[in-house]
Amino acid sequence: MKRTSFKFFTIAIIAMVFLSSCERVAPNYAGVLMENYGKQGKEDFKVVSGRVSTWEWGTELFQVPLFDQRGEFGSPVTLKAADNTEFNARPTYSYKVIKNRAIDVVFDNKHIDKADTESGKDGFMQSLEDTRTSHL
Repeated sequence: MKRTSFKFFTIAIIAMVFLSSCERVAPNYAGVLMENYGKQGKEDFKVVSGRVSTWEWGTELFQVPLFDQRGEFGSPVTLKAADNTEFNARPTYSYKVIKNRAIDVVFDNKHIDKADTESGKDGFMQSLEDTRTSHL
């Protein structure tokens, strides 16, 4: 009797570990799975969808939104016209990540921690907005 209950509890614990280590990619997001701590460069990244197992060491799932994102510059930018006239503007912008380029986006921004920032967004998402701003 004790042996049967021990096996049952062992199997139950193993099942809980495997089931709790699965993450689900949200709809309209590209899931990018990093394996092997990303040591082999972009070869260790792949686009995934649905339920993804992240129980192995060195495995992390990043979720990149595929819908339109909007943002604006934090402070006004000084622009100079052709006739040497200066004026200040605070542009707004929008961008959308292409699913085929999701690995590139994650590879360039994966070093940003996921801790909340002052703006209320996680560091990875804030980094995406900052990267788009710097390319304008």
